[in-house]
Amino acid sequence: MIRPQSNNPEFEVPMKRYRFFSVLCAIGLVFSIRVAPAVHAADTDEAPIVKVMTYNLRYATTGDGEHFWGHRRGAAEAVVKEYAPDLMGIQEGLLSQLLDLDKVLTDYDRVGVDRSGKGTDEHTVVYYRKDRFALLETETLWLSDTPKVPGSKSWGNNLPRILTWARFQEKSSGNELVMINVHLDHQSEPARQESMKMIVDLVRERFAGQSVVLTGDFNSPGSTGAVHAIAVSKDAPEQRIFLDAWEEAAVKEGPEGTFHGFRGVPGSARIDWILGTPQFTPLLAKTISDQYDGHWPSDHFPVFAKFRWAPASKP
Repeated sequence: MIRPQSNNPEFEVPMKRYRFFSVLCAIGLVFSIRVAPAVHAADTDEAPIVKVMTYNLRYATTGDGEHFWGHRRGAAEAVVKEYAPDLMGIQEGLLSQLLDLDKVLTDYDRVGVDRSGKGTDEHTVVYYRKDRFALLETETLWLSDTPKVPGSKSWGNNLPRILTWARFQEKSSGNELVMINVHLDHQSEPARQESMKMIVDLVRERFAGQSVVLTGDFNSPGSTGAVHAIAVSKDAPEQRIFLDAWEEAAVKEGPEGTFHGFRGVPGSARIDWILGTPQFTPLLAKTISDQYDGHWPSDHFPVFAKFRWAPASKP
């Protein structure tokens, strides 16, 4: 039986960032929306709880030696089963790894394609509990000037970068929410900032007024970086799109840093985030720094958040 073993953290990780452009709706309409100042979801027993995880899986490569996927696969499966998120964003997953997860995560379905558009590269996918949510629509966009062109890249990144969004309906209530999962570039700060601007534009134009959760490996420090500022806009609350679960949660657990390079001791930079629009009140944010049967699930610590959700009016 796989059992978690807690660890200790603290080592430095490079910080990174991005920049973005405007995305048009598939039907050609651009919605102009003014997002109201942050108004938290009502913290009442009636408002439902939504559990969210973001998890950079670390792609399978034999170069990882003892940390190769074949050795840590059980740990990867165990951490998801233990925390049982309703929605989960995975970054860096190769198809073979996702198929391994599919075999054990039988309560979930997933959406999203790989960044090449051919199935041969890293995926940025969304897993969702199929007993709770019904998929209404989904799309993968390339973080570039041509977001619908598979493999496209702009703004200085050497590799294609993507986001996957999905719109769901809660089966029990009929309420809807949107999940966006992203993996930003690890080298180009302009690309990171452009990419975040593109995400903000997507939310403003396509998902105006809707309940939206954003997960990802942003390769940029939360709370202090320019990429984070584009999404959270602390200096201009009237323009604020997202709240950061780690900053806003009533309870925080685990280290702030999220990348540890299989050492178990992260740097100070929190590069893996979970954000939500004001319909979501963060109750708990946790960086999961446990081993399972002596193995780390990844070179990143997964991040888990629990929200109370006051659904937006149906669009």
